[in-house]
Amino acid sequence: MNQTIFYSIVGGNEQGRFKVNNSTGVIYIAQPLDYENVTSYILRVQADSLGVVMSNLRVPSKTNTAKVFIDVQDENDHPPVFSRKLYIGGVTEDTKIFSSVLKTVATDKDTGNFSAMAYRLIIPPTAEGQDSFVIEVYTGIIKSAIMFRNMRRSYFKFEVIATDEYGKGFSSRGEVVVSVVNALDMQVVVSTVPPHLVEEKKEELIR
Repeated sequence: MNQTIFYSIVGGNEQGRFKVNNSTGVIYIAQPLDYENVTSYILRVQADSLGVVMSNLRVPSKTNTAKVFIDVQDENDHPPVFSRKLYIGGVTEDTKIFSSVLKTVATDKDTGNFSAMAYRLIIPPTAEGQDSFVIEVYTGIIKSAIMFRNMRRSYFKFEVIATDEYGKGFSSRGEVVVSVVNALDMQVVVSTVPPHLVEEKKEELIR
């Protein structure tokens, strides 16, 4: 007697994300899955005697169903996005070395380590070959690295890079402008930034 089994998906596959091999019962992906939209599926798979299927009948004693639970695993498929395209900060002439200047923030839609950022700066060195600022790798906090005495009305323009998966994944760039503020009158001069933008960000410029 022919005991060949015919497998079919009869529930939980309304969008056609999965298919089943009718002969072996092996389930495989038919369309791309996106963890950020759906993290799991519950399919109902039915097994029939091939003879029953071919005769277009349903005999309860020769039909069986089972639930199949499928968990979708996340992967690193989204780049970081900075909270702002341009970060503006200020330091005074008497700012101490390693003082916090501003915090940069980048996020992405992935989860776990795939969304964990590592930050670095691309910054022109000073005439003495020093970096003017440094950044905490995992917090995005930019700190002063030199003294700014007699540098009033100067400004520093550089880039911040955020790379997800702790520095092994996708990267994005943001711009940073830091001006040296006169401690007496708190005058800020950032010649490459439009005045309305300086006004909007003055809470960050004057600390």
